[in-house]
This record gives sequence, C-alpha cells and structure tokens, in this order.
Amino acid sequence: MRAVLLCLVALVVVPCGDAAPAPNIQKQKLEALKKQLPAVLETWIQERHLGGSSSTFIPVLRRVRLVSESQAKVVVHLHSSDNTGKVSDRAVYMLTVFLSYYDGLWTTVRFQWNDPYRDTSWSAETHFLMDAIDETAEK
Repeated sequence: MRAVLLCLVALVVVPCGDAAPAPNIQKQKLEALKKQLPAVLETWIQERHLGGSSSTFIPVLRRVRLVSESQAKVVVHLHSSDNTGKVSDRAVYMLTVFLSYYDGLWTTVRFQWNDPYRDTSWSAETHFLMDAIDETAEK
C-alpha cells in the first residue's frame, strides 16, 4: 500500500522531462500590439493636434520592449514638421508609455515625456493615446 502511494505521489509531484514549455502569451500579445501601434499613433497625432499652429509632429515608434514578465514599455519619438512639410532629422520629444500585463491584457499604466513640461501640458492628449492603446490591446 505504501509503495503504491509513493508511486502515485511521484507521478503527481515530479514533472515529466518531455513536457514542452508553455508559450509566452504575454510576449505574443505584445508583438501583436506592436504591429498595430503605428496606425494608433498616426490616428492619435491627427486627432489631438500636438504643438502650435506653426508646426506639427510626426510620431515614430522606436521600440516596444518587455522589461519584465508582466511589464513593458513603448518608446515614441516625435519629429517636428513645419508648415512647408519639412520633417526634422532628429526627434524633438520622446514619450515613454509603460504597460502592465494583467488578466490576459496589456494595459497602459503611466507615461513620461522627456520634457517635464510636456507631462502636464500634453497630459490630456497623452491620456487619449493611452486609451487608444488599451482599446487596441482588447481587440
């Protein structure tokens, strides 16, 4: 009886060596979101009109990266474009959006501009971007 019980415990407790690793669903979902972000950024920048009347901004998705198993960051550079359509070679601003993975979804949790003034002056516009990212992640 004791031998049978030990065998059963061993079968339940000791994992099989041939078991395949579980797919990293967080990474797969982040890659899917990454593919959709350029369109999200383009729509956001057209609807929110960042900047003054003499310039507009062109968003460039620089990177989407896991920083832990359940956290990621999205880095966007904004290049200026004047009223003649000339786009700057270098980014004027940088936006980092932080995401957290919970309950099967990537969700935006906070943002940070490289210019502290933009954190407050473009806060409302950035929250609209965060909402658009969340909406895209839900699809």
